[in-house]
Amino acid sequence: MKNTITDSFNGVINIGSGEGYNAFFNVDGHVVKILPLTKECGDTVFRMSRMDGKGPADDSQQWLYGFTEDNCSVAILKNSRFRVGHTSGCDMRIAQFYTPIIAKSTNHGMKVDLSTFDAIEFYGGIMDIIHNPDQAIEYNGNSIAFKSIDNYTREYNVEIDGENFEVKYSISTEELSMDLGKLPDLRGAIHSTLRFSFQSPRMLMDVLKYYSYAMSLFQFCTGRLNVCSEVRLYKKENNRPILLRLNDSFDDYANNLDCMEVIRLGYLDRFLPSLLKLLNEDRTKPHLNFLPMRNKDVNSIMYTNVNDLCIAFEIEYSRSIDTSLENERSAAKKLTEVLLDVIEKREDCPETVKNKAKAILNTQLKDFTPSLKEKIVYICERYHQYVTPLTEPFGHDSLGISTFYSSKEFQEKIAKFVKIRNSASHSKIVWNDGIDIFCHLKLYIYFSVLKRTGIPPESIRAILSWMYGRLF
Repeated sequence: MKNTITDSFNGVINIGSGEGYNAFFNVDGHVVKILPLTKECGDTVFRMSRMDGKGPADDSQQWLYGFTEDNCSVAILKNSRFRVGHTSGCDMRIAQFYTPIIAKSTNHGMKVDLSTFDAIEFYGGIMDIIHNPDQAIEYNGNSIAFKSIDNYTREYNVEIDGENFEVKYSISTEELSMDLGKLPDLRGAIHSTLRFSFQSPRMLMDVLKYYSYAMSLFQFCTGRLNVCSEVRLYKKENNRPILLRLNDSFDDYANNLDCMEVIRLGYLDRFLPSLLKLLNEDRTKPHLNFLPMRNKDVNSIMYTNVNDLCIAFEIEYSRSIDTSLENERSAAKKLTEVLLDVIEKREDCPETVKNKAKAILNTQLKDFTPSLKEKIVYICERYHQYVTPLTEPFGHDSLGISTFYSSKEFQEKIAKFVKIRNSASHSKIVWNDGIDIFCHLKLYIYFSVLKRTGIPPESIRAILSWMYGRLF
């Protein structure tokens, strides 16, 4: 991909409320150094760096706007105080700060208002995996042709937390060039895109929210946390992209994924808006921290993964809609009332013992809540008939490829898995063979999430067969 913000560049910037540009800056990764060009700017930088209570009271996030050395508009986020280095001799008030976000236009020689945007696009990277760019090309053995855009483009209206916007995924050929005497770079210049478009402009700071929306979808569809895509902003009056660089804190990226091992967007079809909404609203979002965050963790299981998977089951259980659960809670409350009455009427029992019994009933039985093991068993039994064909392919047990479990054996494994989680609370982590069903349990979480999206069970099984079928 050609359009990226380089790791190091220079330019001029405005600090304070005045007009024009009053400071020189240098960007090195995510560290920005500032050299004031005027005494007023130097004094402003010094005041903004003070930590003795005499500096500005408001140390909130602030965008600094300017121009780069290649004459493009730039916006740099400053969300902490300046760090000023004191030197002997001439004090130039050189300061630096860490920036998590940089936005840069691609319109050379033109001032672009970077404070707002009308669309955000995720270009290439992980998008090429979950929506393969080869769908745009047709090869018949003798010639290569581009298919109609209708073959690989879908648009949906999405609502998240009361906000409506348009979501569109497609394949872009904008970087494809036809240079004289050269073959076009079909592999490097054609990439898939996911775009969120808005009816009214959004503030630049909002990119973090929409970036989070897209990342939750990418991570769920790939089963990996360390995914990335080039981020671009667009304005209605300007079709040139505004490049964005964010610090995601990942050590590496899941660039080794295969499109046959993920949930491709085309499989979600009309349920994509529902999934995007479910993944990003607090009242419905699942817990996916059990997914690998580094490439070296893909084939290993850490205690944090075990704990996070248990949390995921707690959440899926709490968001399951089942009348039988309410019936159990109602029965528990009624039984508590009966037992409390029996305890109160007993005259041959010390008052301290009676109070202890009442406390136990009120805390454990009245607010009836199954144990963690029971919650996991409930989710697994609920979807057992649909998941089993994936975890127990015909003949794989006799070939030693996978292990088949009876209902009793699987519940015993669940109990051992929960013991691993509990062991850390008492002394140290004690591993056991309950870890054998780690992939099974991840599959059940995925099934539960997609079921809450409204996808029919048979369709869910077909979707997950790509991601999990190879593991059993």
